[in-house]
Amino acid sequence: MKDSMNIENTSCVRTLDGEGYARLLFGGGALLAAHADELNDLNVFPVPDGDTGSNMTRTVEGGLAEIAASSHESVGAVSSAFTRGTLLGALATVCGLFMIM
Repeated sequence: MKDSMNIENTSCVRTLDGEGYARLLFGGGALLAAHADELNDLNVFPVPDGDTGSNMTRTVEGGLAEIAASSHESVGAVSSAFTRGTLLGALATVCGLFMIM
C-alpha cells in the first residue's frame, strides 16, 4: 500500500477529487507507519502497553485496503471505503486483544 503514494510530490492542490483524497490518505498512512514506533513509545493511556502506534497503523491499513479495492470516483466514495475499512480494522485489533486475554 505504501508504494501507491509518492509523498515527495507536494504540489499545491486547489481542488480535491476522489483520486486525490485517496492519495492523501495513503500518504498519511505511510507517515503513520513510518512513525509507529515513536507513537508506541509515547503510549501512556489507558494502559502503557506500548502498542498505540501499531494499533493505529493496523486500523488505518484496514481503511487503505478498502480504498485500494474500491472506486475512487468521488471524495464521498473514498470516505465511505476508508470508514468501513478503519472500523473493520479497529474491530480486528480489539478482537485480537480479547483473543489474547
